[in-house]
Amino acid sequence: MIDGRSGAEHDTTPGYIPPITLDHDVIEQQAVIIRSLQAEIKDLIARVESLTTALAESESRRIADNNTNQAIIRDLQTRNDELTAQTSRNSKNSSQPPSADGYNKPEPRSLRPKNTGRKNGGQPGHPGTTLRQNDRPDQVISCHPEKCDGCGENLNNTLAVSYQRRQVVDLPPLQLVWIEYQLEQVVCPCCRHLNRGVAPTTVTRQVQYGPNLLALACYLYQCGVMSLSRVQQFCREAFDSTISQQVIIDASRQAATRLDQTFKPAAKQALAQAEWLHVDETGFKVDGRLTWLHSVSNPDWTWIEPHSKRGLQALKDISVLIVFAGVLIHDCWAAYDSDELVNIVFHQLCCSHLLRELDAVTEYWIRQGVDPGSAFIWSTQATSALQSIIHDRNTLDTNRQKFIHAALTATNYSMFPAGKLGQKHRALAQRIINRPDDYLYFATHTNIPPTNNPAEQEIRVVKIRQKNSGGMRTLTGTRHFTTIRSYISTARKHGITAYQAIHSLFTPAPWLPTPA
Repeated sequence: MIDGRSGAEHDTTPGYIPPITLDHDVIEQQAVIIRSLQAEIKDLIARVESLTTALAESESRRIADNNTNQAIIRDLQTRNDELTAQTSRNSKNSSQPPSADGYNKPEPRSLRPKNTGRKNGGQPGHPGTTLRQNDRPDQVISCHPEKCDGCGENLNNTLAVSYQRRQVVDLPPLQLVWIEYQLEQVVCPCCRHLNRGVAPTTVTRQVQYGPNLLALACYLYQCGVMSLSRVQQFCREAFDSTISQQVIIDASRQAATRLDQTFKPAAKQALAQAEWLHVDETGFKVDGRLTWLHSVSNPDWTWIEPHSKRGLQALKDISVLIVFAGVLIHDCWAAYDSDELVNIVFHQLCCSHLLRELDAVTEYWIRQGVDPGSAFIWSTQATSALQSIIHDRNTLDTNRQKFIHAALTATNYSMFPAGKLGQKHRALAQRIINRPDDYLYFATHTNIPPTNNPAEQEIRVVKIRQKNSGGMRTLTGTRHFTTIRSYISTARKHGITAYQAIHSLFTPAPWLPTPA
Protein backbone atom coordinates (compact mmCIF):
# COMPACT_ATOMS: atom_id res chain seq x y z
CA MET A 1 0.00 0.00 0.00
CA ILE A 2 1.21 3.46 -0.88
CA ASP A 3 -0.20 6.64 0.65
CA GLY A 4 -2.75 4.51 2.58
CA ARG A 5 -4.25 3.09 -0.69
CA SER A 6 -4.20 -0.38 -2.16
CA GLY A 7 -2.48 -1.32 -5.40
CA ALA A 8 -5.73 -1.97 -7.22
CA GLU A 9 -6.92 1.53 -6.69
CA HIS A 10 -3.76 3.02 -8.19
CA ASP A 11 -3.96 0.83 -11.27
CA THR A 12 -7.25 2.33 -12.33
CA THR A 13 -6.40 5.94 -11.60
CA PRO A 14 -5.92 8.00 -14.81
CA GLY A 15 -2.35 9.41 -15.25
CA TYR A 16 -0.94 7.24 -12.55
CA ILE A 17 2.69 6.19 -12.97
CA PRO A 18 3.56 3.06 -11.11
CA PRO A 19 6.65 3.11 -8.98
CA ILE A 20 9.98 1.84 -10.49
CA THR A 21 11.97 -0.67 -8.65
CA LEU A 22 15.67 0.40 -8.87
CA ASP A 23 18.29 -2.33 -9.41
CA HIS A 24 21.82 -0.89 -9.21
CA ASP A 25 23.47 -3.87 -10.88
CA VAL A 26 21.20 -3.68 -13.89
CA ILE A 27 21.76 0.03 -14.14
CA GLU A 28 25.53 -0.42 -14.05
CA GLN A 29 25.41 -3.05 -16.79
CA GLN A 30 23.28 -0.81 -18.97
CA ALA A 31 25.67 2.10 -18.39
CA VAL A 32 28.60 -0.07 -19.44
CA ILE A 33 26.73 -1.10 -22.58
CA ILE A 34 25.86 2.51 -23.34
CA ARG A 35 29.48 3.64 -22.91
CA SER A 36 30.65 0.78 -25.15
CA LEU A 37 28.13 1.73 -27.78
CA GLN A 38 29.15 5.37 -27.56
CA ALA A 39 32.81 4.39 -28.03
CA GLU A 40 31.93 2.28 -31.09
CA ILE A 41 29.89 5.15 -32.48
CA LYS A 42 32.81 7.53 -32.01
CA ASP A 43 35.12 5.03 -33.68
CA LEU A 44 32.70 4.61 -36.56
CA ILE A 45 32.37 8.38 -36.88
CA ALA A 46 36.16 8.69 -36.91
CA ARG A 47 36.45 5.99 -39.54
CA VAL A 48 33.73 7.60 -41.64
CA GLU A 49 35.51 10.97 -41.39
CA SER A 50 38.80 9.32 -42.29
CA LEU A 51 37.21 7.57 -45.29
CA THR A 52 35.50 10.79 -46.31
CA THR A 53 38.80 12.66 -46.13
CA ALA A 54 40.58 9.92 -48.07
CA LEU A 55 37.79 9.90 -50.64
CA ALA A 56 37.93 13.68 -50.98
CA GLU A 57 41.71 13.58 -51.41
CA SER A 58 41.38 10.78 -53.95
CA GLU A 59 38.73 12.73 -55.83
CA SER A 60 40.91 15.83 -55.73
CA ARG A 61 43.85 13.85 -57.09
CA ARG A 62 41.62 12.33 -59.74
CA ILE A 63 40.35 15.75 -60.78
CA ALA A 64 43.90 17.14 -60.77
CA ASP A 65 45.17 14.16 -62.78
CA ASN A 66 42.26 14.53 -65.19
CA ASN A 67 42.98 18.23 -65.61
CA THR A 68 46.65 17.44 -66.15
CA ASN A 69 45.78 14.74 -68.68
CA GLN A 70 43.39 17.10 -70.45
CA ALA A 71 46.10 19.75 -70.59
CA ILE A 72 48.57 17.18 -71.93
CA ILE A 73 46.02 16.04 -74.51
CA ARG A 74 45.41 19.63 -75.59
CA ASP A 75 49.15 20.25 -75.81
CA LEU A 76 49.63 17.06 -77.82
CA GLN A 77 46.73 17.98 -80.12
CA THR A 78 48.18 21.45 -80.59
CA ARG A 79 51.63 20.03 -81.25
CA ASN A 80 50.16 17.48 -83.64
CA ASP A 81 48.37 20.26 -85.52
CA GLU A 82 51.60 22.23 -85.72
CA LEU A 83 53.61 19.23 -86.95
CA THR A 84 50.88 18.30 -89.42
CA ALA A 85 50.85 21.87 -90.73
CA GLN A 86 54.64 21.77 -90.96
CA THR A 87 54.76 18.47 -92.83
CA SER A 88 51.94 19.66 -95.09
CA ARG A 89 53.92 22.69 -96.22
CA ASN A 90 54.64 22.82 -99.92
CA SER A 91 55.09 25.38 -102.66
CA LYS A 92 51.30 25.74 -103.02
CA ASN A 93 50.50 26.80 -99.43
CA SER A 94 53.68 28.52 -98.23
CA SER A 95 56.78 30.39 -99.39
CA GLN A 96 58.65 27.11 -99.76
CA PRO A 97 60.31 26.88 -103.22
CA PRO A 98 59.17 24.10 -105.59
CA SER A 99 62.66 22.58 -105.43
CA ALA A 100 62.01 21.67 -101.77
CA ASP A 101 58.78 19.76 -102.45
CA GLY A 102 60.63 16.51 -103.13
CA TYR A 103 58.52 13.44 -103.85
CA ASN A 104 55.49 14.96 -102.09
CA LYS A 105 55.07 17.57 -104.79
CA PRO A 106 51.40 18.65 -104.86
CA GLU A 107 49.28 18.33 -107.95
CA PRO A 108 49.18 21.48 -110.08
CA ARG A 109 46.23 23.66 -109.16
CA SER A 110 45.20 26.58 -111.31
CA LEU A 111 44.23 29.86 -109.67
CA ARG A 112 42.22 30.85 -112.74
CA PRO A 113 38.43 31.02 -112.39
CA LYS A 114 36.60 27.82 -113.24
CA ASN A 115 33.68 27.21 -115.62
CA THR A 116 34.82 29.83 -118.11
CA GLY A 117 33.67 27.74 -121.05
CA ARG A 118 37.15 27.62 -122.58
CA LYS A 119 38.86 24.42 -123.63
CA ASN A 120 42.23 23.39 -122.27
CA GLY A 121 45.36 24.41 -124.16
CA GLY A 122 46.11 27.36 -126.41
CA GLN A 123 43.22 29.66 -127.20
CA PRO A 124 42.24 30.87 -130.70
CA GLY A 125 44.67 33.51 -131.89
CA HIS A 126 47.53 32.21 -129.77
CA PRO A 127 50.75 32.21 -131.87
CA GLY A 128 52.17 28.72 -132.21
CA THR A 129 55.78 27.58 -132.62
CA THR A 130 55.98 25.13 -135.51
CA LEU A 131 59.17 24.02 -137.26
CA ARG A 132 59.00 25.66 -140.68
CA GLN A 133 61.18 25.43 -143.78
CA ASN A 134 63.89 28.00 -144.45
CA ASP A 135 63.69 29.87 -147.74
CA ARG A 136 67.48 30.25 -147.84
CA PRO A 137 69.05 26.92 -146.86
CA ASP A 138 72.80 26.79 -146.31
CA GLN A 139 73.22 23.69 -148.43
CA VAL A 140 71.09 22.17 -151.21
CA ILE A 141 71.48 18.51 -152.21
CA SER A 142 69.60 17.35 -155.31
CA CYS A 143 68.21 13.82 -155.27
CA HIS A 144 67.96 13.05 -159.03
CA PRO A 145 66.55 9.67 -160.14
CA GLU A 146 69.19 7.59 -161.95
CA LYS A 147 66.89 5.51 -164.18
CA CYS A 148 63.25 5.22 -165.10
CA ASP A 149 61.20 2.95 -162.86
CA GLY A 150 59.06 2.04 -165.86
CA CYS A 151 61.46 1.19 -168.72
CA GLY A 152 64.89 1.49 -167.09
CA GLU A 153 66.05 4.42 -169.27
CA ASN A 154 69.07 6.40 -167.92
CA LEU A 155 67.83 9.74 -166.54
CA ASN A 156 71.12 11.33 -165.43
CA ASN A 157 71.06 13.93 -168.21
CA THR A 158 67.31 14.54 -168.14
CA LEU A 159 66.17 17.82 -166.63
CA ALA A 160 63.73 17.77 -163.69
CA VAL A 161 60.25 19.19 -164.29
CA SER A 162 59.55 19.81 -160.59
CA TYR A 163 60.82 18.88 -157.15
CA GLN A 164 59.66 18.34 -153.57
CA ARG A 165 61.47 20.14 -150.74
CA ARG A 166 62.57 18.41 -147.56
CA GLN A 167 64.84 20.10 -145.04
CA VAL A 168 66.94 18.86 -142.13
CA VAL A 169 67.99 21.24 -139.35
CA ASP A 170 71.27 20.01 -137.89
CA LEU A 171 74.57 21.08 -136.37
CA PRO A 172 77.89 20.98 -138.19
CA PRO A 173 80.46 18.55 -136.79
CA LEU A 174 81.63 19.77 -133.37
CA GLN A 175 85.36 20.20 -133.57
CA LEU A 176 87.91 22.80 -132.57
CA VAL A 177 89.41 24.98 -135.27
CA TRP A 178 93.03 26.01 -134.87
CA ILE A 179 93.68 29.51 -136.21
CA GLU A 180 97.24 30.71 -136.55
CA TYR A 181 98.14 34.40 -136.79
CA GLN A 182 101.55 34.95 -138.41
CA LEU A 183 102.91 38.36 -137.48
CA GLU A 184 105.03 39.06 -140.54
CA GLN A 185 108.04 41.33 -140.47
CA VAL A 186 108.64 43.55 -143.49
CA VAL A 187 111.65 45.78 -144.24
CA CYS A 188 110.73 49.09 -145.83
CA PRO A 189 112.50 49.36 -149.21
CA CYS A 190 112.94 53.11 -148.76
CA CYS A 191 114.20 53.62 -145.21
CA ARG A 192 115.03 50.01 -144.36
CA HIS A 193 112.84 50.19 -141.19
CA LEU A 194 111.67 46.81 -139.85
CA ASN A 195 107.87 46.68 -139.60
CA ARG A 196 105.95 44.00 -137.74
CA GLY A 197 102.36 42.90 -138.33
CA VAL A 198 99.82 43.53 -135.56
CA ALA A 199 97.56 40.73 -134.29
CA PRO A 200 93.92 41.37 -133.31
CA THR A 201 93.54 42.90 -129.86
CA THR A 202 92.02 39.67 -128.52
CA VAL A 203 95.09 37.62 -129.51
CA THR A 204 97.72 38.29 -126.85
CA ARG A 205 99.43 34.94 -126.21
CA GLN A 206 101.34 32.28 -128.04
CA VAL A 207 98.47 29.81 -127.56
CA GLN A 208 95.08 30.67 -126.15
CA TYR A 209 91.41 29.77 -126.34
CA GLY A 210 89.24 31.86 -128.63
CA PRO A 211 86.14 33.90 -127.70
CA ASN A 212 83.69 31.33 -129.05
CA LEU A 213 84.97 28.53 -126.82
CA LEU A 214 85.32 30.80 -123.78
CA ALA A 215 81.78 32.09 -124.30
CA LEU A 216 80.43 28.54 -124.55
CA ALA A 217 82.26 27.43 -121.38
CA CYS A 218 81.01 30.50 -119.51
CA TYR A 219 77.49 29.92 -120.81
CA LEU A 220 77.42 26.29 -119.67
CA TYR A 221 78.81 27.18 -116.24
CA GLN A 222 76.76 30.30 -115.52
CA CYS A 223 73.59 29.95 -117.58
CA GLY A 224 73.40 26.17 -117.84
CA VAL A 225 74.27 25.97 -114.11
CA MET A 226 76.61 23.06 -114.75
CA SER A 227 79.42 22.22 -112.37
CA LEU A 228 83.01 22.83 -113.42
CA SER A 229 83.65 19.11 -113.83
CA ARG A 230 80.61 18.69 -116.08
CA VAL A 231 81.67 21.60 -118.28
CA GLN A 232 85.07 19.92 -118.56
CA GLN A 233 83.41 16.62 -119.45
CA PHE A 234 81.27 18.24 -122.15
CA CYS A 235 84.26 19.92 -123.80
CA ARG A 236 86.28 16.74 -123.61
CA GLU A 237 83.55 14.60 -125.18
CA ALA A 238 82.29 17.17 -127.72
CA PHE A 239 85.61 18.68 -128.87
CA ASP A 240 88.14 16.08 -127.73
CA SER A 241 89.85 18.82 -125.74
CA THR A 242 90.63 18.94 -122.03
CA ILE A 243 89.96 22.41 -120.64
CA SER A 244 91.15 23.10 -117.12
CA GLN A 245 88.74 24.36 -114.49
CA GLN A 246 90.85 27.49 -114.08
CA VAL A 247 90.16 28.44 -117.70
CA ILE A 248 86.41 28.27 -117.04
CA ILE A 249 86.80 30.30 -113.81
CA ASP A 250 88.96 32.88 -115.60
CA ALA A 251 86.37 33.21 -118.37
CA SER A 252 83.68 33.97 -115.78
CA ARG A 253 85.98 36.42 -114.01
CA GLN A 254 86.75 38.20 -117.28
CA ALA A 255 83.04 38.51 -118.11
CA ALA A 256 82.09 39.70 -114.62
CA THR A 257 84.92 42.25 -114.52
CA ARG A 258 83.71 43.90 -117.72
CA LEU A 259 80.16 43.98 -116.33
CA ASP A 260 81.27 45.56 -113.04
CA GLN A 261 82.68 48.48 -114.97
CA THR A 262 79.74 49.04 -117.31
CA PHE A 263 76.56 47.09 -116.60
CA LYS A 264 76.49 47.27 -112.79
CA PRO A 265 76.32 51.08 -112.40
CA ALA A 266 73.83 51.36 -115.26
CA ALA A 267 71.55 48.68 -113.79
CA LYS A 268 71.55 50.21 -110.30
CA GLN A 269 70.84 53.68 -111.63
CA ALA A 270 68.02 52.49 -113.89
CA LEU A 271 66.39 50.47 -111.10
CA ALA A 272 66.65 53.33 -108.62
CA GLN A 273 64.76 55.57 -111.07
CA ALA A 274 62.08 53.00 -111.96
CA GLU A 275 58.36 53.46 -111.32
CA TRP A 276 58.06 50.17 -109.40
CA LEU A 277 60.31 47.31 -108.38
CA HIS A 278 60.14 43.64 -107.45
CA VAL A 279 62.38 42.73 -104.51
CA ASP A 280 63.15 39.42 -102.84
CA GLU A 281 65.95 37.56 -101.09
CA THR A 282 66.98 33.95 -100.60
CA GLY A 283 69.61 32.02 -98.69
CA PHE A 284 72.66 30.55 -100.41
CA LYS A 285 75.66 28.59 -99.15
CA VAL A 286 79.03 30.24 -99.74
CA ASP A 287 82.04 28.42 -98.31
CA GLY A 288 79.65 26.47 -96.09
CA ARG A 289 78.14 29.62 -94.59
CA LEU A 290 74.72 31.14 -95.11
CA THR A 291 74.74 34.15 -97.43
CA TRP A 292 71.75 36.10 -98.71
CA LEU A 293 71.21 36.92 -102.37
CA HIS A 294 69.08 40.06 -102.85
CA SER A 295 67.15 40.56 -106.07
CA VAL A 296 65.86 43.89 -107.45
CA SER A 297 64.12 43.88 -110.83
CA ASN A 298 61.50 45.31 -113.15
CA PRO A 299 60.44 44.43 -116.73
CA ASP A 300 63.65 45.96 -118.17
CA TRP A 301 66.44 45.41 -115.63
CA THR A 302 67.65 42.87 -113.09
CA TRP A 303 70.25 43.16 -110.37
CA ILE A 304 71.21 40.36 -107.95
CA GLU A 305 73.83 40.89 -105.26
CA PRO A 306 75.11 38.72 -102.38
CA HIS A 307 75.35 39.99 -98.82
CA SER A 308 76.07 38.46 -95.42
CA LYS A 309 72.92 40.08 -93.97
CA ARG A 310 69.28 39.67 -94.88
CA GLY A 311 67.78 42.82 -93.39
CA LEU A 312 68.06 46.58 -93.60
CA GLN A 313 71.86 46.72 -93.54
CA ALA A 314 72.01 44.74 -96.79
CA LEU A 315 69.48 47.07 -98.43
CA LYS A 316 71.61 50.05 -97.41
CA ASP A 317 74.81 48.52 -98.79
CA ILE A 318 73.22 47.56 -102.10
CA SER A 319 71.95 51.18 -102.18
CA VAL A 320 69.20 50.85 -104.79
CA LEU A 321 66.25 51.10 -102.38
CA ILE A 322 67.78 53.94 -100.36
CA VAL A 323 67.09 56.38 -103.22
CA PHE A 324 64.15 54.55 -104.81
CA ALA A 325 60.90 56.54 -104.71
CA GLY A 326 58.40 54.30 -106.50
CA VAL A 327 56.09 51.44 -105.59
CA LEU A 328 57.82 48.50 -103.89
CA ILE A 329 56.39 45.03 -104.54
CA HIS A 330 57.46 42.50 -101.92
CA ASP A 331 56.43 39.58 -99.69
CA CYS A 332 55.99 41.62 -96.47
CA TRP A 333 59.52 41.05 -95.17
CA ALA A 334 59.94 43.57 -92.34
CA ALA A 335 63.08 45.22 -93.74
CA TYR A 336 61.13 46.54 -96.75
CA ASP A 337 58.78 48.45 -94.39
CA SER A 338 61.61 50.19 -92.55
CA ASP A 339 61.22 53.91 -91.83
CA GLU A 340 64.76 54.41 -93.08
CA LEU A 341 63.56 53.77 -96.65
CA VAL A 342 62.10 57.26 -96.51
CA ASN A 343 61.33 57.66 -100.22
CA ILE A 344 59.11 54.56 -100.48
CA VAL A 345 55.53 55.59 -99.81
CA PHE A 346 53.48 52.90 -101.55
CA HIS A 347 53.73 49.14 -101.17
CA GLN A 348 52.17 46.28 -103.07
CA LEU A 349 52.23 43.14 -100.93
CA CYS A 350 52.42 39.92 -102.88
CA CYS A 351 48.95 38.42 -103.38
CA SER A 352 50.40 35.05 -104.40
CA HIS A 353 52.11 34.73 -101.02
CA LEU A 354 48.84 35.66 -99.30
CA LEU A 355 46.82 33.11 -101.30
CA ARG A 356 49.28 30.38 -100.34
CA GLU A 357 49.03 31.33 -96.67
CA LEU A 358 45.22 31.31 -96.86
CA ASP A 359 45.32 27.89 -98.52
CA ALA A 360 47.31 26.59 -95.54
CA VAL A 361 44.59 27.86 -93.16
CA THR A 362 41.85 26.24 -95.25
CA GLU A 363 43.72 22.93 -95.34
CA TYR A 364 43.99 22.99 -91.53
CA TRP A 365 40.22 23.29 -91.06
CA ILE A 366 39.56 20.61 -93.66
CA ARG A 367 41.84 18.27 -91.67
CA GLN A 368 39.67 19.08 -88.63
CA GLY A 369 36.63 17.81 -90.51
CA VAL A 370 35.12 21.19 -91.48
CA ASP A 371 33.41 21.17 -94.87
CA PRO A 372 34.12 24.40 -96.79
CA GLY A 373 30.92 23.91 -98.76
CA SER A 374 28.60 23.95 -95.76
CA ALA A 375 30.53 25.72 -92.96
CA PHE A 376 32.14 29.15 -92.77
CA ILE A 377 35.92 29.19 -93.09
CA TRP A 378 37.28 32.71 -93.02
CA SER A 379 40.27 31.92 -95.22
CA THR A 380 38.01 30.50 -97.95
CA GLN A 381 36.00 33.72 -98.12
CA ALA A 382 39.16 35.86 -98.16
CA THR A 383 40.66 33.71 -100.94
CA SER A 384 37.52 33.92 -103.07
CA ALA A 385 37.29 37.70 -102.69
CA LEU A 386 40.96 38.29 -103.49
CA GLN A 387 40.93 36.01 -106.54
CA SER A 388 37.86 37.80 -107.86
CA ILE A 389 39.62 41.17 -107.60
CA ILE A 390 42.75 39.81 -109.31
CA HIS A 391 40.77 38.49 -112.28
CA ASP A 392 38.38 41.44 -112.49
CA ARG A 393 39.44 44.70 -110.88
CA ASN A 394 35.97 46.15 -111.45
CA THR A 395 34.72 44.00 -108.55
CA LEU A 396 36.95 45.81 -106.06
CA ASP A 397 34.20 47.61 -104.12
CA THR A 398 32.17 44.48 -103.32
CA ASN A 399 34.99 42.02 -102.80
CA ARG A 400 37.13 44.40 -100.76
CA GLN A 401 34.45 44.35 -98.05
CA LYS A 402 34.27 40.54 -98.17
CA PHE A 403 38.06 40.34 -98.02
CA ILE A 404 38.30 42.45 -94.85
CA HIS A 405 35.09 41.02 -93.32
CA ALA A 406 36.53 37.49 -93.40
CA ALA A 407 39.57 38.52 -91.35
CA LEU A 408 37.49 40.63 -88.95
CA THR A 409 35.08 37.75 -88.33
CA ALA A 410 37.94 35.38 -87.58
CA THR A 411 39.48 37.87 -85.15
CA ASN A 412 36.25 38.85 -83.36
CA TYR A 413 35.14 35.24 -82.83
CA SER A 414 38.69 33.92 -82.28
CA MET A 415 38.49 31.33 -85.06
CA PHE A 416 42.05 30.16 -84.51
CA PRO A 417 43.60 26.93 -83.21
CA ALA A 418 45.69 26.85 -80.04
CA GLY A 419 49.44 27.23 -79.84
CA LYS A 420 51.90 28.69 -82.32
CA LEU A 421 49.80 27.65 -85.29
CA GLY A 422 46.91 29.70 -83.98
CA GLN A 423 49.22 32.66 -83.41
CA LYS A 424 50.33 32.37 -87.03
CA HIS A 425 46.72 32.30 -88.27
CA ARG A 426 45.81 35.26 -86.06
CA ALA A 427 48.79 37.28 -87.32
CA LEU A 428 47.72 36.58 -90.91
CA ALA A 429 44.17 37.82 -90.26
CA GLN A 430 45.47 40.88 -88.41
CA ARG A 431 47.79 41.70 -91.31
CA ILE A 432 44.83 41.68 -93.70
CA ILE A 433 42.90 43.98 -91.36
CA ASN A 434 45.84 46.37 -90.94
CA ARG A 435 47.05 46.49 -94.57
CA PRO A 436 44.19 45.83 -97.02
CA ASP A 437 45.18 48.78 -99.23
CA ASP A 438 48.73 47.42 -99.56
CA TYR A 439 47.36 44.11 -100.78
CA LEU A 440 44.87 45.77 -103.14
CA TYR A 441 47.01 48.64 -104.45
CA PHE A 442 47.16 46.93 -107.86
CA ALA A 443 43.38 47.14 -108.22
CA THR A 444 43.46 50.93 -108.52
CA HIS A 445 46.73 51.16 -110.52
CA THR A 446 46.54 49.07 -113.69
CA ASN A 447 50.30 49.09 -114.34
CA ILE A 448 51.16 47.51 -110.97
CA PRO A 449 51.24 43.67 -110.90
CA PRO A 450 49.50 41.97 -107.95
CA THR A 451 52.23 39.43 -107.23
CA ASN A 452 55.95 39.32 -106.57
CA ASN A 453 56.46 36.12 -108.56
CA PRO A 454 58.96 37.69 -111.03
CA ALA A 455 61.33 38.41 -108.14
CA GLU A 456 61.20 34.76 -107.07
CA GLN A 457 61.80 33.64 -110.65
CA GLU A 458 64.91 35.83 -110.87
CA ILE A 459 66.62 33.97 -108.02
CA ARG A 460 65.16 30.50 -108.58
CA VAL A 461 68.29 29.55 -110.53
CA VAL A 462 70.22 30.04 -107.27
CA LYS A 463 68.44 27.04 -105.80
CA ILE A 464 69.33 25.02 -108.89
CA ARG A 465 72.98 25.98 -108.48
CA GLN A 466 72.92 25.00 -104.80
CA LYS A 467 71.17 21.73 -105.60
CA ASN A 468 73.70 20.85 -108.31
CA SER A 469 76.90 21.83 -106.56
CA GLY A 470 75.97 22.60 -102.94
CA GLY A 471 76.73 26.31 -103.28
CA MET A 472 79.85 28.33 -104.12
CA ARG A 473 83.34 28.12 -102.69
CA THR A 474 84.14 31.83 -102.47
CA LEU A 475 82.27 35.11 -102.17
CA THR A 476 84.17 36.40 -105.21
CA GLY A 477 82.90 33.52 -107.32
CA THR A 478 79.40 34.20 -105.99
CA ARG A 479 79.64 37.84 -107.09
CA HIS A 480 80.73 36.73 -110.56
CA PHE A 481 77.76 34.36 -110.69
CA THR A 482 75.17 36.93 -109.60
CA THR A 483 76.59 39.65 -111.86
CA ILE A 484 76.46 37.42 -114.94
CA ARG A 485 72.99 36.14 -114.01
CA SER A 486 71.78 39.74 -113.67
CA TYR A 487 73.21 40.52 -117.11
CA ILE A 488 71.64 37.43 -118.69
CA SER A 489 68.21 38.21 -117.24
CA THR A 490 68.40 41.83 -118.42
CA ALA A 491 69.48 40.73 -121.91
CA ARG A 492 66.55 38.37 -122.26
CA LYS A 493 64.16 41.18 -121.32
CA HIS A 494 65.56 43.11 -124.31
CA GLY A 495 65.22 40.22 -126.76
CA ILE A 496 68.89 39.17 -126.60
CA THR A 497 69.63 35.50 -125.98
CA ALA A 498 71.85 34.53 -123.09
CA TYR A 499 74.53 33.09 -125.38
CA GLN A 500 74.57 36.21 -127.56
CA ALA A 501 74.98 38.40 -124.49
CA ILE A 502 77.77 36.28 -122.99
CA HIS A 503 79.56 35.93 -126.33
CA SER A 504 79.60 39.72 -126.72
CA LEU A 505 81.52 40.01 -123.44
CA PHE A 506 84.50 38.33 -125.14
CA THR A 507 84.47 40.78 -128.03
CA PRO A 508 85.70 44.39 -128.13
CA ALA A 509 82.12 45.76 -128.11
CA PRO A 510 79.91 43.94 -125.58
CA TRP A 511 76.14 44.37 -125.65
CA LEU A 512 74.75 46.75 -123.06
CA PRO A 513 71.12 47.81 -122.57
CA THR A 514 70.19 51.37 -123.34
CA PRO A 515 68.88 53.19 -120.25
CA ALA A 516 65.42 54.67 -120.68
